Amino acid sequence: MIEAIALGNTQLNDIYTKTQIDKSKISVYLKNLIELQILEREFSVLSSGKEQATSTRGLYRVTDNFFRFWFGFVFPNISDLETDDADGVFTHAVLPQLNGFASPIFETVCREFIRKKNRLGELPFRVSKLGRWWGKLDSAASEIDIVAADAKSKQYILGECKFRNSPMDAADLDRLKEKSLLVKKGAAVQYALFSKSGFTEDLTEQAKQDKTLALYGLSDLVNG
Repeated sequence: MIEAIALGNTQLNDIYTKTQIDKSKISVYLKNLIELQILEREFSVLSSGKEQATSTRGLYRVTDNFFRFWFGFVFPNISDLETDDADGVFTHAVLPQLNGFASPIFETVCREFIRKKNRLGELPFRVSKLGRWWGKLDSAASEIDIVAADAKSKQYILGECKFRNSPMDAADLDRLKEKSLLVKKGAAVQYALFSKSGFTEDLTEQAKQDKTLALYGLSDLVNG
């Protein structure tokens, strides 16, 4: 089960499909792994208490990144590693998926960055809700890496985080703006982009003119 979740099967039905463990037992095993703090169940930031009380809702994720790495890369390739082919496993199994493995961690760091700025009073409003959002917009599945809202849901920060080898560009911002359908009508929206590899010159120039857009690179996250 830990391997299945580490490989991206985060919904209850996906875990069942991957493991074929009896459905009556899966919930018990998941509960035990959560109590051991190996797993956690994550809910969309704007989900209701009723949704969170439903046993079939939410996404499961491995809390410890060592466990994620072990069950995502080491356990599936244990035979090759036992024959001393660590370089081959790294080149063919780890390296092609390394950015994908690091992306959820990067998103967590970015949310912690927003949380710190909120604590220091460096945001345009006091954030009351902060987290990741997923659901449907115009009947299509969608996801937003960072949604921060005030207590009355009248002001929002929507954020996108990219841990990839190419800079973020205006198209990334446009896709994020399309997701502003999420917010309540009449609410004020600001945007924050976080990038491992920086930003294109056009996007950087746009941010200089647009007070609703903030760009953050790795140096910003490290140095505050």
